[in-house]
Formats: sequence, structure tokens, C-alpha cells
Amino acid sequence: PGGSVSYGDKSLIVRTVGEFNNISDIKSVPIPLPTGATIYLSDIADIGESFKKTSSISRSNGGDAVTISLQKATDANTVNVVEAVSKEIDKLNKNNPEYSLGLVFDQAEYIKLSINNLTQSALLGGILAILVLFLFLHSFKMSMIIGTAIPISIIATFNAMYFSNMSLNIISLGGLALGIGMLVDNAIVVLDNIHRMRSEGKDAIEASLIGTKEVFGPILASTLTTIVVFLPIVFVEGFASQIFGNLSLTVTFSLLSSLVVAATVVPSICARFDAGRPYKARSAFMSGIVKIWDGAFNAIDSAYRRLLKGVIRHRFITILCAIIIFVSSCFLLPSIGTELMPVSDQGQINISVKLPGSTKIEETNKTAAEIESILTGFEDVEKITTSIGSGSYSALTGGSADSASITLNLVEKEKRLRSTVETVELIRQKLAQVPGTEISVTASSSYMGGMSVTGSGGVTIIVYGDEIPVLKEISETYKNALTDIESLREVKTTFESGKPEFTVYVDRQKAAAFGLAG
Repeated sequence: PGGSVSYGDKSLIVRTVGEFNNISDIKSVPIPLPTGATIYLSDIADIGESFKKTSSISRSNGGDAVTISLQKATDANTVNVVEAVSKEIDKLNKNNPEYSLGLVFDQAEYIKLSINNLTQSALLGGILAILVLFLFLHSFKMSMIIGTAIPISIIATFNAMYFSNMSLNIISLGGLALGIGMLVDNAIVVLDNIHRMRSEGKDAIEASLIGTKEVFGPILASTLTTIVVFLPIVFVEGFASQIFGNLSLTVTFSLLSSLVVAATVVPSICARFDAGRPYKARSAFMSGIVKIWDGAFNAIDSAYRRLLKGVIRHRFITILCAIIIFVSSCFLLPSIGTELMPVSDQGQINISVKLPGSTKIEETNKTAAEIESILTGFEDVEKITTSIGSGSYSALTGGSADSASITLNLVEKEKRLRSTVETVELIRQKLAQVPGTEISVTASSSYMGGMSVTGSGGVTIIVYGDEIPVLKEISETYKNALTDIESLREVKTTFESGKPEFTVYVDRQKAAAFGLAG
């Protein structure tokens, strides 16, 4: 807009147009000189229409690709975000069959896999607890009572987690899986005592009342002694509280729920269905199973009685053996490795490639293609995604034309010949033959189901100083010394030489003689 102008009895809006319509318009742009002469842009420049110079290259399994990196908001749920993105990808693939969209890295897959494993472990633990109880009490009804107490306690735990603003994650579900083994303890104690009361001749209601009342104090004390171990972690500040706070709360909620269920639901069901009466086998098959189990258990019980009597007779030797075992274990403790979290096999490998400074993107592309051809020979590799230059997929690599990032997605764990860590070692050996490159190969892993860590190194040495040449010499000395340590991999220094450049100095007097300002 250029304002307005009066034209007769009208006021017209003025619009200035300065856009180029074609190449000729650009060529004919006048450039006035200080001498008063005028030249055109075409006199000092070659003007033409072409594509922008390639500054990045992306490939997927050898074909051209465009890589898009998405990050969730801080307060967003990773699984929900990935599911929403996957739905949109399916829609785009359906509506645009001329190209194909796919996920290179799905952080939610590892989270869902971990949660499914924990859920299966918890379910299996509950089933085994029911089976063990059936073997000892010989009662299907009593086993089903435990089977009822477990889901009720879990649902009550979920309610407590909801009102505490907790989410279902690896840590909280890990605490629930840990608590499931203890969920049935209180119910078993109550159930066993009710069973004893029924064996003594009391009716179902009386046995349930007296049996529960007798053991309520002990199960309350037992539950509280376990809770006081976990609950204080909630009040610890810092990183430990962030990691294990959910676990301690989940265990606490599950134990309190099991205590309430054992003191209320279990005796009510026993009184209603008379589940505590002594078991009588109704078939020869079940009678045979019970007889075999009781015979084996009695044999174990007899052997334990003999062992216990021998231990009590030789008290000094028993205590001495316990002390020797304890001291020996203390000496073995330093040989056990320590780390923050165990290494997870996520089935993804990140390769960072760095060439000498100012290497053209075409040369980097050739090197990346050579590495891709080597990686194609690995049977466990399902997908190879390569990003070169400023569009590099990995945030760990630079955005220059002399760097590249290669992401490998492996096949499912059950179908692999080797673990991810073993594959990483083999890839390191194979890529060592690629000359003139600095290559870093790391296995991607997720901590707490959150941020993906691509292996920033377990040891970092920082050297301070004012003289750059001295720092370079010291860093190279440290690097050479650390490389000889067998347990270290990819020892490298962050010192980088400056990139080659041209420097242009203007002779101001000669420039002025030709009428050029500056």
C-alpha cells in the first residue's frame, strides 16, 4: 500500500507494485554509480533460473526421502502423541499413494513393550500365586478368593494413583509388579487362619471373624514394616526422588489396598461361601495329585526338621559359617559393576559420520553410500535411514555438509541373531576400514521411557587452559593413553581445527579510482 490520492470527486487507494514477473525484469534492474553513470544488474552478474544448491540429502533403504523430526510438548504423553501421529500418517498414505510415509524412530514402541512385559509378569505372578496356594490348601474356592483379592487390590491401587496424579509408566508398573507378590501375603495369612478355625469345628461366620481378628495385628505390623522401607523415598529430593518416587508410592498404595482387602473382602467371601472348610477330593485324579504333593511336601518337611535340629545342636558352627559367608560376600562386592540403569535392547543403532572440515556434500554422500553398502550386509538390519548435511536426523551431529547421520532399525528381538550391543561391536569393526572419517556407533536406549539416549560416553575429561596449542597437545596425549584401555570405545576429543577459508582485502585507493565506494 502506498497511501491514497484524490482523483476528481474520488479518493483512490495507491498500491505500489515492485515484484519481478520474469528473469528479464531482474536483469534490467538499474544500478546508479557515484560517477553518474548507470549500469544494469546483468552487466555484473549471471542471472538465471535454477534449483537451490543441495545442502542436505536424506535416504531410506537407498531411496530418496525427506526426514521430519517431531518433538512432543513437555506435558504431553509420549504414547498418545505417537498414536496420533501414526493415525495421521495412515491417512496421508491412504490419500496420497504416490509416496509412502513411515516411522524411523518410535519412542512409544519401547514404552508399550516395557509396559506389556510388566503387565504379563504381574499377571503371571498372580496366576502362580493362586496355583501355589491351591497346592498347599487343596481348595479351589480358597484359591479363587486370592484370585479375587488380587484384581480388587490392583483396582484400588489404580484409584489411589489416579488421585495422586500418577501415570502408568515403567517405574510405577514396576512397583505394582513388585507389590503383587506382597498383595497376596495378607490375604493368604487371613485365609490360612480361617481355614485352621474351620478345621477346629467352628462355623463359617465364626471362623471368618475370629480368624481375621487373630491375625489382623500381625499383618498390620508386617505391612507397615514394608511400607516404612519404601515410603521415605517420596520425601527424598533430587534425581532419586524423580526416578523412584512413583515406585515407592505404588508399592505403598498396593500394600495398603491388600491390607484393607484382606481384612474385609476375604473374610466376607469365606463366610458367604464357606471356603475355609477342609478339602475333600471329589475324584480319584485330584486325590492322586493331592497325595503325591503331600508326600513330597512331607518329605521336604522331614528333611528340614532334621536340618533344623542339627543347626540348633551346632549353634557355634552355624553362626561361624554365616559370618564367613557374609565376609566373603563383602569381598566379592567390588567385582560387581555399578551403573545408573541397565542397558536396554531397543533395537536401534545410531551412527555419526564426520569427515574433514569443508568437505563437499557430494563427497560426504559418497562416503555415506559406502557405509550403507557395508551395513546392508547385516541380516538383522531392517531399515537404514541416512541424513547428510544440514538436514541431519540426529541432533548429535553437526549441521554442516561434512557430517552425516545413519539410523539403523533392527528386526524384532526374537528374530535377531545377535543383541543390539553385539551388532554395534561388529559394525564398529566393519566401519573401521572406511578411511578419512570419524565414525561413532552407539546403541540407542531409553531411560524411564522418556528421552532417547544415544550414548554420550561414560567418561568425560575436561582440560582447561588459555593456550590452544597446549590444550590440543594435552588432549591428544589423553586420547592416545585412553585408547589403550580395552574396555573403552570411540575415544575422541572435541578439539577441532578451523575450517579453510579465503580472505579478501579491498584496496580502497584502487576501488576509489574506479568509482567504487566502500
